Amino acid sequence: MEPLFAIEQVRYQYFGQIPALAGIDLNIEAGSRFAIIGANGSGKSTLLQMLDGLIFPSAGSIRFHGHD
Repeated sequence: MEPLFAIEQVRYQYFGQIPALAGIDLNIEAGSRFAIIGANGSGKSTLLQMLDGLIFPSAGSIRFHGHD
């Protein structure tokens, strides 16, 4: 079964310089429960903004139901 979200080698840099995420790989299955935890400034909100489509990765891909 295809994952709900498939995240592959995602990177994000604010203003093209400040790294927020580097090399994130994650599959989220439909109906699953998960938590994103980490220290302040570790990129949790940045990752969630990408999953919501509010910002786009500097590199890598995020697929929702198999679509970019």
